Amino acid sequence: MGLSIAYQLRLPAATPPVVVRDLLTRAAEHARVLGCPEVRGPLPISRDNRIGERIINVPHCRPVWVLPDAGWLVSADIGKMCESLEFAFFRHPPEVLHNYHGTVRTGLPANWHFDGWCKTGYAANVGWEHLLACHQRVLALLRFLRRQGVKVSIQDEGGYYPRKDETGLRRWMGLPVPPPAAPPPPRRERKPKPKAPAQPAIVPAAMPNRLNRRFKAGRFDPSELLLQEGFPFTR
Repeated sequence: MGLSIAYQLRLPAATPPVVVRDLLTRAAEHARVLGCPEVRGPLPISRDNRIGERIINVPHCRPVWVLPDAGWLVSADIGKMCESLEFAFFRHPPEVLHNYHGTVRTGLPANWHFDGWCKTGYAANVGWEHLLACHQRVLALLRFLRRQGVKVSIQDEGGYYPRKDETGLRRWMGLPVPPPAAPPPPRRERKPKPKAPAQPAIVPAAMPNRLNRRFKAGRFDPSELLLQEGFPFTR
């Protein structure tokens, strides 16, 4: 039941904020097209909602929470019993002020980034078809971001992605695997009908050389040919 999809999103640091926000707006619209029941955002960061805050460790002190300089977040409901999918882009400062250590490096990426995961395994309580649909919807949204130029890394615990292996996903979830479909019966080959033997061509008998020469010379008498064939001829 702990099936989940982990992912990392990256955009170059030089990408203008307006471009990042427009990209997330298109992704939110695509989530609605895919049938997500509810889509929220892009939501801007603020100290009230604490969106995008990251925790860093400081030696000999309590961890420090770092609020991003800029960023937005979109939250999409995938389906019943499935965890919501969050995709966002944040840009954190390279350094922050600390009460005892002064300036402390955050160690966070300088580019636009977001790391997240979405648990889809609980959707199996509704049924296999519902689980598969939720799993595919999450992957479809991540692939949409990739088509928009985002660098996307995906780790599918169930092994369904990238080969669309439904059998492997069923086994990972402990669900029964249906038997393979029986191959179709072989097609009966029709034997070609035997062709009738070709009839020999009837070749007319050639004229004797003597008659042929006389015919060409204009001195041929048809009576001579009839007499040769056994027909009497009288003038």
